Amino acid sequence: MKNHFTIVGVGYNSAPWIRMCLDSVVNQEYDNYDIIMVDAFTNDGTYDVLKEYESNHENFTCVRKTNRCFQTENVKDGVHMAKPGSIIVTVDFDDWLPDSGVLSRLNEVYSDDVWMTYGTYAEYVGGDNYQVFPDGFFHEHTKETIATNNYRSARWLTSHLRTFRKELFMRIKEEDFIDPVTNSYYDTAGDFTFMMPMLEMAAERQRYIPDVMYVYNKTNPISDDKKDVNGSVGSIHQERIADSIREKTKYIRLESLNG
Repeated sequence: MKNHFTIVGVGYNSAPWIRMCLDSVVNQEYDNYDIIMVDAFTNDGTYDVLKEYESNHENFTCVRKTNRCFQTENVKDGVHMAKPGSIIVTVDFDDWLPDSGVLSRLNEVYSDDVWMTYGTYAEYVGGDNYQVFPDGFFHEHTKETIATNNYRSARWLTSHLRTFRKELFMRIKEEDFIDPVTNSYYDTAGDFTFMMPMLEMAAERQRYIPDVMYVYNKTNPISDDKKDVNGSVGSIHQERIADSIREKTKYIRLESLNG
């Protein structure tokens, strides 16, 4: 069976890396997928490159926001645009997929009883240099965590590559994308906002993929784990957001994605 995938890319001012990202997604060997790129009101030429690729690839759609937006809102908009029944694969503009076989390997994982996946990644640190985490640093959630629905107190493991069924994402409540402090979409830790509820709803229908299926770019100076737009330390702000999400009401395990 060939599942349908939608690669949803989001980002801001990623001109030095955007071609690396886009080449990695348009050159997948798999032949049943779409690409949706959500430009967060970039101003460094990133959008021009996106439009170039859109004109050369019929499965490629680019949309541009009219104001500066962040990951939570942009991923949400991209997922809403995807075809019903699609499996979403999230990529940031300054990151990329490590090889052309990523979607083919995902297709082998996604049977009917798999609703989402997460995994491990390599970090790009400049030049020709990459680093990987030691064995065991990333791993699957324990049976106890799954059985007790205790993800909000457990160590965060749900890292790149992040994929999920569109219908699972659509079960997330709108208010859980909103920061109660600012009354607007969360501006960082976007993976927490959508992966945490989906872990709880999916329960045992999640899968950890140990293979490196993503490259995270550590050289971008505006990454969330460095400085934010106000000059404060990004990791501290991320922790505040993560704590806010952990304090929200848990979701319950779903029996079906139908209806």
